[in-house]
Amino acid sequence: MIYRYFVVLLFVTIGVTIYAQEIPDKNLHAAVMKGIDQILLQRYDSAKITFSTIVKRYPLHPSGYLYSAATLQAEYSDYKDKFDEDLFDSLVNKGQDCAQKMIEQREMEWGYYYSGLAYAYLSYNASERGNLPKGILYGFKAKNQMQNCLKINPNFYAAMNVLGTYYYWGSALSWLPFLSNKREEGVKLIRTSIEQCAYEHVLGKKNLVVIFNEEKRYTDAVDVGLSVLKIYPDNRNFLWGVMKAAEKLHNDSLHEAIVCRLLQSTLNAPIRNYYREAVCRIALAEYAFSKKYYQNVIEETKKTIALKPYLSVSNKDLNNKILRAEELLAHASARIKN
Repeated sequence: MIYRYFVVLLFVTIGVTIYAQEIPDKNLHAAVMKGIDQILLQRYDSAKITFSTIVKRYPLHPSGYLYSAATLQAEYSDYKDKFDEDLFDSLVNKGQDCAQKMIEQREMEWGYYYSGLAYAYLSYNASERGNLPKGILYGFKAKNQMQNCLKINPNFYAAMNVLGTYYYWGSALSWLPFLSNKREEGVKLIRTSIEQCAYEHVLGKKNLVVIFNEEKRYTDAVDVGLSVLKIYPDNRNFLWGVMKAAEKLHNDSLHEAIVCRLLQSTLNAPIRNYYREAVCRIALAEYAFSKKYYQNVIEETKKTIALKPYLSVSNKDLNNKILRAEELLAHASARIKN
């Protein structure tokens, strides 16, 4: 489970790494940056068009294919809706083919970098399908390619970001003979990548938010998350990360404010994430109950219970949230009667 979590993070972090080194073709660089910004703004359809256009204009370059795959995964991670595995695999494999050609043509550092990203994607996909051994194998190959990139260019900060992610989360499997515990080194690499890059490395910071939450450094998680929310105020990944950290800090005012923002962003999304909606509504109901605003409790819990028809399509434990909603509704109703 921990390794699977790692490969998901590895996949998510790649969207920002292009900031570290500019693609030599400035038009291509600008187009990729535009698509990344669209992903962060959660405008996935626009990002798909941008990266599809890149594929048409630069059919031999890996970026259009790999970032198209990244868009599919970002969309799925956000909405938890359908995921086109065949299209995802096709895009990643095409990106890998282009990366290998770059290596053959002596564009070594970029070729190894893109090859590493492709392997990271395959690692994610294998893990999602329940094939953990293959997921580990592809993850190991991703690490090797990033190391190859850094051997050629020790200042290739994009590779540091991804490699640091591997080191941190891969340390959970340090009991394996070919893996060692490199959590501290992993965090250092990620920090170096972020600090040395001229642009905002938003998804690199996302990586740090999750790591800080994992290490119970909740204040740090809040600080990093809020710094990004100033730029992308509706980004549901960062809202979720800050929400979890604020909850652990027992910072009720921040937690409630972030929950409200996350719920509104979720409701405004083209596709509703029912589990996320339920989490937010239950949190608001809990706050309302503690303040004796029982009518608000009833309102939020009824809206949560109304999500029952979506139990079969939600891949999270929506049922437990509905059961808690029913419990709170009963308590609130009893208080009003008394």
